[in-house]
Amino acid sequence: MTSVVALADAIARHLADGPWAAGPDPHEHKLRAEVARCDGVSFFLELVGSRIEARGIYPRGVTGYVFSPYGERAPHCTVAARRNPASIAREIDRRFMPAFLAAHRKAVADVEEQRLSLERARAVAEQIAEASGGTLYRFDRRLEEQWSVHVPDGVIRVRSSSPEQPDIRFELHGAPSALAFRVAAALRPSRKRS
Repeated sequence: MTSVVALADAIARHLADGPWAAGPDPHEHKLRAEVARCDGVSFFLELVGSRIEARGIYPRGVTGYVFSPYGERAPHCTVAARRNPASIAREIDRRFMPAFLAAHRKAVADVEEQRLSLERARAVAEQIAEASGGTLYRFDRRLEEQWSVHVPDGVIRVRSSSPEQPDIRFELHGAPSALAFRVAAALRPSRKRS
């Protein structure tokens, strides 16, 4: 019996938009091989019974979250493993690659958006800490980092929500009402004078 890696390598040589190369599964799954291109795009070929299944590998964001298709079924296809490698590659190119490459491009864009959002939130939190003299703390979340600036009468939380503007929340703890009134006045929208 041919190894899955050898079969994946034979298939990879026939895939379009290459060159592609096959190697063992990084998680040591015996019936699965990883097929990768030099630009970082990669997918798994797994032997499932008498079929070979193609499934995408998606990039990880800054916080370690994998940006796979969300709310929809991830692209995949199965082909009879008894077919020759060139025929399997044609089926993968036709049935799997268009949807997978589109989903992968979207995932790469989402990773970049997350990176920009986190950078912006961190910069804003650092500016708030410097302006207030507060102490800056960082908390990692699944999709985001949250920054907290602790000041004597409360906490200012900065959360990455979009690359343009982070979400900022103020919490006052035991603050004198005069301080609460000053914060409220500072947040009040200015009125245009006619």
